[in-house]
Amino acid sequence: MSGLVYRAGDQGVPIPPVEAGLQTVTADYWLQIHDKQALHGEGTCFDKDGNLYFTIIYEGKVCCVDGKTKEITTIFEDPEMKCASVKIHKDGRLFISCLNRVKKGRVFAMNPDGTGYEDIVIGYSIDDLAFDEEGGFYFTDLVGDATHPIGGVYYVSPDFKEVKPYMPDMAGPNGIAISKDYDVMWVTESHTGRIHRVMLKGKNFATKNVVYTITGFYGPDSCELDDDGNLYVAVYGQGRVLVLNKNGLPIGQVLLPNREHNLWVTHTDIRPGTNELYIIAADDTGDDGCWIFQTEAFAKAIER
Repeated sequence: MSGLVYRAGDQGVPIPPVEAGLQTVTADYWLQIHDKQALHGEGTCFDKDGNLYFTIIYEGKVCCVDGKTKEITTIFEDPEMKCASVKIHKDGRLFISCLNRVKKGRVFAMNPDGTGYEDIVIGYSIDDLAFDEEGGFYFTDLVGDATHPIGGVYYVSPDFKEVKPYMPDMAGPNGIAISKDYDVMWVTESHTGRIHRVMLKGKNFATKNVVYTITGFYGPDSCELDDDGNLYVAVYGQGRVLVLNKNGLPIGQVLLPNREHNLWVTHTDIRPGTNELYIIAADDTGDDGCWIFQTEAFAKAIER
């Protein structure tokens, strides 16, 4: 009588069978951020000149990679803060999301050179944010778990004076992205594995649907959109990025090289004017440290 036997990878992080047949590519190493373990990079965000901002979350750093020289500059550092993401407001300032640490979680703004610090929202454990057409923004309050869903998505008015709950009772909402026409918002919910698609305009206004569920431990992290409306979801703890089309159906995935070590993928972004996809991830079990990886996306970056 024959019995069950392990296949390659079965005791680690195999690709779930439902996604094993997807179009799959492996990214290339592009730039090493540091060579230390447990110093995770997050929050990749390009400006219009091709400079790439990111955070080192456990050091409270915001950094910038020069788009021409690849030189890394630290523009902000506070070890009592846990900087998680960078987004660029239409006025040119960087808006930085911070999770709870010694200091309360918050969103603060500053100029691209690190000057002009201003707190915008304080008192939530904020992982990510996305701007709407008027300059207000939605943010994720990354608290709660599957049996204690106390997190949510909140909306901040364009004058930054009012904060309203928008999607309550969530289990660790994490990534958030809004389509180029501002019609659709996507939210990842890490502690249930769920990906939400929300209508912000049109006849189905305010309709909220769970369109996909990630299997396995940890779940979906941050997410970004391309110009065709495809969603790139960093799957934390699995060393890959899953791509859903505008209807929430999986159409492809990007694996990281040396994937059994480079599992802790957190964020992606596409360089403006190109379809070059950049992915930030860390190695907690080997000596790869933290890298930015690069491959090609289905479509170009959103131009607004």
